[in-house]
Amino acid sequence: MLTGRSISGHTSDVSLAGCYIETQQPLDTESSVRIQFSYMGSIATVFGDVVRVDADGMAIRFRGTTTDQLAELKKWLFTGDR
Repeated sequence: MLTGRSISGHTSDVSLAGCYIETQQPLDTESSVRIQFSYMGSIATVFGDVVRVDADGMAIRFRGTTTDQLAELKKWLFTGDR
């Protein structure tokens, strides 16, 4: 379902497979999402699905992640500058 709804939150537990988003406005399980990450001046957009919702937020599984998106995520995840 495409709603165009925009929410904000803080990411945690980010991996190459997905992430957790802490938010007071979680989407329904099985919702499709587009997520924009920004880190140190660069932006990556990934698509995913909500796989779990709890009182603090929602877990997202990435899907259709391109080689370029994975490379950007790897750079962010495995850099020593965090």
